[in-house]
Amino acid sequence: MFWLAGIVAMVAAPQTAGRAELTPEALAAVARKDWPAAAAALDKAAAACAATKPAGDYCLDLYLGGANIAWRVPDVARSEKFARAALDIANRSLPAAHSDREVAYNYLIRALVETEKHAELVPLLRSYLAIAEPKRTAQPLSLSPYYFQLAESLHSTDDLAGAEAVLRRTIALYESSGETGKIGHARAMSDLAVVLRQTDRAREAEPLARRALEIYIAQLPATDVRMIPRYRVLALVLNELGKYAEAESALRKAVALAESIPDFSRLGLSTLYTSLAFAIDKQGRLAEGEPLNRKALAIQEASLPPGSEQIAENYTNLAWNLQAQGKYVEAEAAIRTSVRLRETYLKLGDPGLATGYEALASILSSQGRREEADTLYRRVLAMREAEKPQNLENLAFAYSNLATNLNELKRYEEAEPLLRKGLALAERYYPAGHPELAIIYENLADNLSWQQRFTESEPFHRKALAVRQKGLPATHPLIANAMITLARNLESQKRTSEAEPLMRQARAIYQNLPPSHPDRISGDWTLAGLLRLHRASPAEARSLYRRAESGAMERMRSFTAFDSIAQAELRKYAPIFSGQISVAWQLSQDATKR
Repeated sequence: MFWLAGIVAMVAAPQTAGRAELTPEALAAVARKDWPAAAAALDKAAAACAATKPAGDYCLDLYLGGANIAWRVPDVARSEKFARAALDIANRSLPAAHSDREVAYNYLIRALVETEKHAELVPLLRSYLAIAEPKRTAQPLSLSPYYFQLAESLHSTDDLAGAEAVLRRTIALYESSGETGKIGHARAMSDLAVVLRQTDRAREAEPLARRALEIYIAQLPATDVRMIPRYRVLALVLNELGKYAEAESALRKAVALAESIPDFSRLGLSTLYTSLAFAIDKQGRLAEGEPLNRKALAIQEASLPPGSEQIAENYTNLAWNLQAQGKYVEAEAAIRTSVRLRETYLKLGDPGLATGYEALASILSSQGRREEADTLYRRVLAMREAEKPQNLENLAFAYSNLATNLNELKRYEEAEPLLRKGLALAERYYPAGHPELAIIYENLADNLSWQQRFTESEPFHRKALAVRQKGLPATHPLIANAMITLARNLESQKRTSEAEPLMRQARAIYQNLPPSHPDRISGDWTLAGLLRLHRASPAEARSLYRRAESGAMERMRSFTAFDSIAQAELRKYAPIFSGQISVAWQLSQDATKR
C-alpha cells in the first residue's frame, strides 16, 4: 500500500576516537569500491573484536560500517546482522540522544523494510520515534518517512486502527507545519482513504482520496508513476460506493499510464486490470470485463509461483464474470481450477480452502445445481466450525450461505434456524449498522417471506434497507435491490400504496445502469407487473414492458450462439412478453368501453 523512498542516506560510518578502527584490508577494499571484499573484511574484524569481549561501544564502528557496506553489495541479510549487533551495542552503551544510536536504528529499519518484516518493524519504529521526536520538534516533518513506514507496517499486520491513528497524526503534522496541499500531505490522505475503505467507511474515504488525487495532478507531470496508486485508491473507493463509471475513468487513466512505462511492475499492472474489470462488470458490460480478467490472470501465472493465492482468487473473479455472461461451462471450469490450486498448495484446514469451496458452491447454486451446492456448503460450514480460533465473520456467512441455498431448495424450515444462527454471530462480530449485516437481514427476510410470514419478514427488509441507505450513496444499486424486496413484501401484504413508490425509486436508481443490465431490466419489468396487476396505468405498464424487452434483446445479442445457455437466458424474460400481451388486452378492453 505505501511506498517508502529512501529512509536513510547510505553514507560510510565515521571513525570515532576510542573505538576499534577499520582494518587496512577493509579500508583498501572501500578505496577501490570492492564492496563484497570490504564487507567480508569487516565481518572478520567485527568477529575478532567481539571475541575480546570489550566494554562499551568499542566495536560499534565496525558493525555500523559493516551494515552500510553490506547494503552496498547488496547483501541485505548480512547488513541486517551487522545492524542488529550495532543497535544492541548502541542501546547498551550510548545515551538516547547520541547520533550513532540513530544511525544503528536507521540501518536496521532499512534492512527490515527491504525484507518486509513488518511485525518487527512496528516496535522498532516506535522505539526510534521515541528518541527522535524530542530532537526534531523544530522540523517534525523530517520524520514523515518513518510515520509512513509505521503506518504501512501496522497495516500489513492488520492493525488498521493503529495505522489510522498514525496517518491522522501525519496529516495533522503537515497541516500544522504549513505544508497543506503538498505531496506528502496528499499521500497521507490517500493512505488514510485506503484504511477507511477497508474498515467500511468508504463515504469518509471518498473526499480524502479525491483531494489527494487533485494535489498529485496539480503538482506532478501527468506521466509521473506516482499518479498510478492515487488513481487506483480513488477508484477502489468509488467501486465500493457504486460509482462504477467514475471508477472506470480513473482506472483507465492508471492503466494507460502503467502501460506506457516499460519497467512498470507487471504484477502491479495485473492488479489494475482486475480493478478495471470489476468496475466494468458492475456496469453490466461483462464481455468487456472478461478479456481484462484474462490479461490479469495471464500476467499472474507468468510472474507468480503456481501456488499463489492471488492466481486462485483471479480464477474466481473470471468465473464470476463468465457465470454472469451465461457461460456456465467455462465458469465452472475456472472455479474448479481455483479450487484445485487451493487443494494442491494450501494445507489442510487453511481458511483459503473453505473460501474456494464456498465460491464453487455459489457458482453451482446460481446454475440451479442446488443439491451439489448443498454438499459443498455443508463442507464449508464444517471447516469453519473446526477453525481454531473461530472466525465469527466466516462462520456467520457459512450458516447464511448454506441456508440461502436451502431456501432455493424450498427447505425453508430447515434454513430458518441456520439464518438466525448466522445473524446472531454476525451481530456479535459487526458493529450495529455494518454493511455486511444487510446481507443476512435480506436472506432471513426472504426466508420468512417464502414461508408467507410477511409481517415477520418486513422488519428485516426494513433493517436491510436502512443499513444500505446509511452506508451507501443514494444511487447505489444495492439500495434499489433492497427497495424492490421490501416493495414485494408490502405488495404481498396488499399494501400497494406503499409498495409502488419504493418500486419507482428503485427503478429510478436502475436507470443509471446500461439498458441491458439485468437489474435495469428487472426494475422496468417489476414496476410494469405491479401496474398491470392492479390495472393502474396500462399505458405506462406497456411502455415499461417495452423498455424491459429492448434491454433484454440487447442482452441476448451479446450471446454468440443461440445455444442452450442463450435459450435459458431468454426463458427468464418470458414474463415480459406475457405481460405485454396482458397489458395490450387491458388497453383494448378500455378502448372498447369508451
